[in-house]
Amino acid sequence: METEAGPATRPSLRAVPGEACFFFDVVLSPDDNEAHRDYCHFDMGAYRACR
Repeated sequence: METEAGPATRPSLRAVPGEACFFFDVVLSPDDNEAHRDYCHFDMGAYRACR
């Protein structure tokens, strides 16, 4: 998601991972790595990873 301020700088995108950890096993945020710089990844995995 590109914004005028740059990729993944909107507060709503950065706030999502914390809440999503209650519903998904794997949550990777824009702060996790370069591959997820402009979106969040949600998954029902075999392990827990909430970043």
